[in-house]
Amino acid sequence: MSSALISVIIPTWCRARLVSRAVQSVLDQTWRPLELLVVDDGSDDETPRVLASLEARARDAGVSPVFLRTPHG
Repeated sequence: MSSALISVIIPTWCRARLVSRAVQSVLDQTWRPLELLVVDDGSDDETPRVLASLEARARDAGVSPVFLRTPHG
C-alpha cells in the first residue's frame, strides 16, 4: 500500500460562514497522510478567526494544517 501524501488546497476570501464546512469535509476523509492548505486571500471578515479555531481540530484528526494569509489580490 502506498503512503503518498495527499494535499488538499482550499482558496478562500470572506467565507467565514462556509470555510469550516469545507475544512470539515477534508477532515472527514479517511486517507492519511493528509495535508490541508487553506489560502486566505486577505479576508476582512471573521475567516482568519474561524481558521485559527479549526487548527486544533485538524491536528486531532491527524491532518497537517497549513493556513496562509495573503494580501487581497
